[in-house]
Amino acid sequence: MFGVRPFGNLSFGACPDPADWPTVFIGALEFTISTEYRIYAATEEWITGSDDIPADQPFSGALAQPLQFQRSIVGSDGFSGFVQGQGELVISNADGSYDFLPQFYALDGRDQQVRMGRADLPFRQWHVVFTGTATDSHIDETDFRISLQDYGYKLDVPLQARTYGGGGGIDGGADLAGKRKPRCLGYVSNLTPVLVRAQAQLYQVNDGPVRAVTAVYANGAPLGFAGDYSSAQELLAISIPEGRYATCLAEGLFRIRFLLDGEVITCDVEGDASGSGFAGTVGQVVRRILSLATVIADPDGLYLPSFAAYDAAYGRDCGYYADQNSSATVSEVLSLLVGFGGYIGFRRNGKLQIARFASPAGPPMMRFDDTHIRDIRREKLPSGLSPPPWRWRVGYGRNWTVQDSDVAGSVPAARRAFLKEEVRFAVAESNGVRTNHPFAQEREVGGYLRREADALAEAQALLAMHAAPASLYRLSLDAQPFGLEIGDDVLVTFPRFDLAAGRLLVVVEINENAAEDAAEIVGYG
Repeated sequence: MFGVRPFGNLSFGACPDPADWPTVFIGALEFTISTEYRIYAATEEWITGSDDIPADQPFSGALAQPLQFQRSIVGSDGFSGFVQGQGELVISNADGSYDFLPQFYALDGRDQQVRMGRADLPFRQWHVVFTGTATDSHIDETDFRISLQDYGYKLDVPLQARTYGGGGGIDGGADLAGKRKPRCLGYVSNLTPVLVRAQAQLYQVNDGPVRAVTAVYANGAPLGFAGDYSSAQELLAISIPEGRYATCLAEGLFRIRFLLDGEVITCDVEGDASGSGFAGTVGQVVRRILSLATVIADPDGLYLPSFAAYDAAYGRDCGYYADQNSSATVSEVLSLLVGFGGYIGFRRNGKLQIARFASPAGPPMMRFDDTHIRDIRREKLPSGLSPPPWRWRVGYGRNWTVQDSDVAGSVPAARRAFLKEEVRFAVAESNGVRTNHPFAQEREVGGYLRREADALAEAQALLAMHAAPASLYRLSLDAQPFGLEIGDDVLVTFPRFDLAAGRLLVVVEINENAAEDAAEIVGYG
């Protein structure tokens, strides 16, 4: 039995053994404009227990398609990025019971939740198989169809929504009116700050506190440090010695005193230090972006075990800077920060997880053999991995302002070389792969890590994983793997290909259809 709970705090229940899954489904929908209207439907007439929430609630037998849903991390380049899922559920409208709804109620944007459990178990013991929102609905003479998606839309928002007012002072002049305030995260080198007040030579690097402005440069030449001040007012009131800079870290500001005549002013920053303080690793920066730019609550909206595991294995320093002209969205920036092989997405319970794609290592979450498998197909790997790359170049040490000609004569050669290049690369390669695969590729990824050692470790890991023989397998199943998540390992045993002795695969795509009591998964390994 499946349940749909798209409203309030109603709780539904626990996942039984697949062998015991019945084909009875239940559902409830909420519609709102100025008033609330709820629908309770099931594939058979059903009623909750007196100690359930809601208690003694009858369900009609109109739920025709409890859940059809698809989610994937398979892309043309490989397995990474931002995971989004879409699907639908269907309620029968053959008797016209819901014909009136479009005239008075709206469904899009309302939370939906689908749960699964046995008919003899109370709601509170049922297992969540989907949490998300309705995006659209359509009612015709036979069906009431509800389009679903997970909470990925919550990340399709600007990295920085706050803008300058243009009224002067630290709110910028007319030239900045309506432009976005800067956002600096992690370790950022040689960024171009926003000139907020030209006459006072006042610059901003972040909309909020930062841990440090470790250096300020004029045409690549460093200025001396003249101290930190607790407020913008104090910073504007002081007299700064010639050729020096002073900061107000609490507001992400600094001032200089320098004869500006075409000089390019840049700086090195240890960025946002709001909330719990400075965030420097990839996982920490991801959480900081979520808290600053989205409605996702930290920690309640996050799958915390994934963040703990990610930082334990990949606690690598990174940096990102968005200036006043940036139009970057949260989803775009998060995809850049986790890099190739990293992915972010919402789990079935609606909580956001972060992970690195890895070869399956077990133990398996589920086991499938020819008693469960209706059909199995071996598919081609993504084009970015077939033929396999023989060389991986992972970027690090990003220079956020490339400078070639506008460099002071006093700048040493090593610094000049840094300023000329946007990104440096750590390289891992295998001539053995190139010998075995004459058309082997060269891949260039990343660019937001701080340290060469971290980039090299990443390049070596990518080379080792994708040099090993691997395939994609698409399994059509008569069981319902409604407990699997993207990234889970499964054990597949089948008398074809290299599966006869059993092979661990990592799940990279899930397609579920509750009405047909079937599912399709794609596994890599």
